[in-house]
Amino acid sequence: MDPVTLSHVFRRTLDPSTRADAERELASMQKIIGFAPALLQVVMASGETAQAIDLPTRQATVIYFKNLVSSQIDANFKAMFL
Repeated sequence: MDPVTLSHVFRRTLDPSTRADAERELASMQKIIGFAPALLQVVMASGETAQAIDLPTRQATVIYFKNLVSSQIDANFKAMFL
């Protein structure tokens, strides 16, 4: 998964007029193997890739990553103890 392409989706989440479509696209992309590492590639991009990804997009990506990890931990915790 290309970090620049993925960053374009996250950039669209920052615009209220395109947010809903971008969130649906992210929900479908979330099922692809390697999605979480691709998020980290967006956040940690360097060189020419880093120049293509602005700070607000990186922040949106890292918040999405945090929420993704948190939701998986919650789901696994509930499955183990309930």
